[in-house]
Amino acid sequence: MIKMIYNIFTEQVILPLSDIVLKTTLWKTFKQWKILEKKEAKDLKKLENDGLEKILNYALKEVSYYNNLNISHASDVKKFLANFPILTKEILKKENLLAVESSNLVKRSSSGSSGVQSTVYMSKKEVSAIAAIQALWWSWAGYRFGNTVLQAGINPQRGVVKRLKDIVLRFKYVNAFSLSDKDILNLLEELKKSPRDHLIGYASSIYSMALVAQKYGVEGVKFHSVMSLGDKMFSHYKKVIEAQFSTKVFDTYGCSEGLMMAGECEAGKYHIMSPHVYIEILDDDNKEVKVGEIGHVVVTRLDAYAMPLIRYKLGDLAVKADPKTKCSCGRPFPLLEKVIGRETDVIYLPSGKYVTVHSFTGIFEYFSEIKQFQVIELEDGIIVRYIKDSGFNKLTLDNVRQKIHEQIDNKLKVLFKIETYIEPTASGKPCMVMSKEKAKIYLKDTKNIGV
Repeated sequence: MIKMIYNIFTEQVILPLSDIVLKTTLWKTFKQWKILEKKEAKDLKKLENDGLEKILNYALKEVSYYNNLNISHASDVKKFLANFPILTKEILKKENLLAVESSNLVKRSSSGSSGVQSTVYMSKKEVSAIAAIQALWWSWAGYRFGNTVLQAGINPQRGVVKRLKDIVLRFKYVNAFSLSDKDILNLLEELKKSPRDHLIGYASSIYSMALVAQKYGVEGVKFHSVMSLGDKMFSHYKKVIEAQFSTKVFDTYGCSEGLMMAGECEAGKYHIMSPHVYIEILDDDNKEVKVGEIGHVVVTRLDAYAMPLIRYKLGDLAVKADPKTKCSCGRPFPLLEKVIGRETDVIYLPSGKYVTVHSFTGIFEYFSEIKQFQVIELEDGIIVRYIKDSGFNKLTLDNVRQKIHEQIDNKLKVLFKIETYIEPTASGKPCMVMSKEKAKIYLKDTKNIGV
């Protein structure tokens, strides 16, 4: 009862008041999304088309970059969109896409995990929209404002406003990628004494927590739900986390540039956040792929007027869903079949076949004696960097090679290199698969590795 009273107090008093004081619109926008998720799909489609036409016309009028391209109009809004060029991270970095003066805007930069760091500017209203959508996703996992949360993030610098938010909304913040086994064990013991309703954080950091709990036999730490963000939630991650913490994992797909693409519902489907974004899944020639095919994720944000992002190529790959498919959860949002991950997390074999990170995680999840791995593309095959764990023996690598030959390519040259440490990317996130190009960006000792 006390918990419910605090939930109501947070929603009816604290959030509206904070919006007034901070000049934000989080609570108002969140309530609008709760209304949207009850609408019919045809109503959302109309909002999407209207939003798309409005932002395209606005960009042509207010952004000199687009104005100078002499883009032609079209009566069909999707054809109108297709007349706009693909916006790459390189173009975003080079060109001025601002439609308003930047002095009163919020600056956001990406981690650079694709190889190129990008920076965007947003109004407070546009930042509030991001937070509202994130809260909407969490609500699908049973979260309610005022519930207790353990959050594992990558920014240990908590300013006054964020620290106040943590206190009022009952969040405990820990650094996702700087926790030792001892730190995690201490945290788990604390959670046994003072449980938290939800765990939110980077997929790989939550997985590490679950592995430590499993390794040292820590029992009794449970969460109503786990919400992952920031990096890829692999199926073997999810399996371990759900079993260890007696919970259900809800994955989300967004990026630092202010694009909240899709959230996972109770039925395990990824719902695209229309009318916040419009997503295209395109092939190498920038043509829409067929249903069930992998393509490049290209996003247009429909509610970003400070700095319009039109056909922004994230550097991610995803699988296109059948637009006629409806989710059993009943929500009207369009679906994304599957999020693959970074384009640079795909390697091309000498045979001409391309392989995603999932092909390797599906193999290594059965080798607990390998603590960590990283597959790097070579001209004539692959090299697997690995860190040993208990149970490793002289047959382990032969068994791994055999599985790779059975499941991926029976003629593939597979080399191994033992490591004591595998460096993360600049953002602190682990990288399990690297193309030759990405390896040259991130790895210092490429000659020794063979790239």
